[in-house]
Amino acid sequence: MPGRGRPWKGVGEGVPDRIGTGAIADGSITEADLDSEVTNKLNSAGYDTIDEEGSPLTQRSELNFVGAGVTASDDGEKTVVTIPSGGGHIIEDEGTPLATQPDLNFVGAGVTATNDGENTATVITIPGGGGGITRELVANPATDLYLYDEFFYPTPSTYLDVHYEKAGSFSAVVDAIGGQVQFQTTAVANNVARINTCGGGLLAIDVTKNWRFAVRLRQQTVTSNTAMLISIYQNDGSPPGGVFPFATNTTTSIEIRADGTGNYFATTDNNITPNSQDTGVTIDTSFHTFEIRSNPATPSIEFLIDENIVATFTTNLPTGNKSVFIGVQTGTTSFARANVDTLFLYQDR
Repeated sequence: MPGRGRPWKGVGEGVPDRIGTGAIADGSITEADLDSEVTNKLNSAGYDTIDEEGSPLTQRSELNFVGAGVTASDDGEKTVVTIPSGGGHIIEDEGTPLATQPDLNFVGAGVTATNDGENTATVITIPGGGGGITRELVANPATDLYLYDEFFYPTPSTYLDVHYEKAGSFSAVVDAIGGQVQFQTTAVANNVARINTCGGGLLAIDVTKNWRFAVRLRQQTVTSNTAMLISIYQNDGSPPGGVFPFATNTTTSIEIRADGTGNYFATTDNNITPNSQDTGVTIDTSFHTFEIRSNPATPSIEFLIDENIVATFTTNLPTGNKSVFIGVQTGTTSFARANVDTLFLYQDR
C-alpha cells in the first residue's frame, strides 16, 4: 500500500509496506494486528467531540437528549435532534426587562392566571379596586382638577354636609393646562394653608375598607423653612398644624411628609407605635403624584410617588374613621406655596 502509511502493527525496521508473510506470519490481518489509531476510527459511531456551550464534554459511548418536547430521530443519513421553542415572553417592570426565570408567579388579592389553549395565550386577570372606579377612570392630572367624593363615609344620605374646606390664600394658576389651584400661607411663622375634608367632625374614610387618596401637586419653593403634608388623619376637632413642621398632629394618622429639605417620608401612627420610612425620593419643586392606599386583605398601607411604591406598612396600623388633608406650612416670615392639579378620593361602598 505505497504512500498510505502502514495501518497494521510493524515488527521492526525494514518491514515492507505491504502484506507479506515476513510481517504477518500467516498472511492474514486480524483486529489485533491493526494500529490503535485505525482501531479507534473503525469503532467510532460517527461523533467525535460533544461541546456544552463550546466546552468539550467527556467522550461517552452514548448521547442522551432530555427535556420537555425534545426528540431525537435518524433520517438515514444523520441524527436529527428537535428542541422546541420555549414560547415564553420577555417580562418587564415599568419597561425594564427582568432576569429570565423558569417560572412566572402572579400574586395579589383576586389575581388569577389561566391558560387559554384555544388562543394559545396565558390570561392574567387583575380585578379593579372595588367595583366602580378603576385607574383608567381617574382624571388625567395634566388636564383636570378632579374632586371625587361620592362615597363619603359613613352614610351620604345622613352626612351630606361632609365637604372640602380650605384655609389660606387660594388662586387659579394662570395659563396652566387644564387648570391648577395655587394655595399659600401668610408670611407668618408656623402658618398653614390647607385643603381638607370637613363637616362638623364627620369623616370621609373607613380604614377597614379599600380606599385611595391621591393628589398631584408641587411645592413652589423648597427650603429648610417650608413643609408639606399629605395626611389621612383622625379628626379631633382641628387639622394638623402647630409649630413648624406640623408638630401638632392628630391622635392617629397616615402621612407623606416633606419636612424642609431632604427626602419625602412615609409614616403611620396608631397612637402607640409609629412607623416611619425614608422613601428615597428627593423633595423638589417638580410635580409629583402622591398616593396613599389600603389593602384590607393583607392588611397593609401602601405609599406611592409617581405610581412607584416607596413604602409599605403591615403592622401598627391606625384604626377608626379618618379625614383627608393636604397642606403647606412656613417656619419663618416667608410664604409657603403649592400648586394642586389633581385631587382624588375613593373608597368602596
